[in-house]
Amino acid sequence: MSAIALVFEYAGTLRFRESIWLFPIVTAIHFLEEAPRFTVWAQKYASPKFTYRHWKKVHVLGFLYALVFSAIVSAYPNRFAIFLFFALCFFESGCNLIFHAGASVYFRSYSPGLITAFLYVPALWITTNRAYREGLLLPEAMAASVFLAVVVHSLDVARNVFFWPPRAGGNGREGPSAKHQDSGVFKRTSKISGRA
Repeated sequence: MSAIALVFEYAGTLRFRESIWLFPIVTAIHFLEEAPRFTVWAQKYASPKFTYRHWKKVHVLGFLYALVFSAIVSAYPNRFAIFLFFALCFFESGCNLIFHAGASVYFRSYSPGLITAFLYVPALWITTNRAYREGLLLPEAMAASVFLAVVVHSLDVARNVFFWPPRAGGNGREGPSAKHQDSGVFKRTSKISGRA
């Protein structure tokens, strides 16, 4: 028997409250793949504002969020908590596969995190299957949670990877902040463009 078959055989014995822990495990593995190279990729293809410090902050908070939400839902598995878990955590993180695959194709450059984003597929299948079989996730709630997850993930990527929409500058208008307006680079470009 292959290792993959053994994993699926074991996964078949899990109850929902146990299978939920696949989420932080897969998330940790996914973050480990992203960590060394995603910042460079994001600076080149998404936004030069993207830094490793930003990546670390977002992902440390994200991992803590995954652990806490998993613990709460594992301890108190009710339909409302499970709906929120799938919409705001698991399905939302599963959208990473769509983001990494789409970004890799669109930019014609491997988006670090693509390989491990595929791990969300079996983890989601196992956990969703358990929730459905135990009557904790109804089809209507699953559809609504997928829709909400896509919206939340799209907004998350737009804001935290592409830094869109741009934040207003220090003067209340779109553009460079007051800190950047005083820099030599801004002054040189202002003189070149004819602005004072």
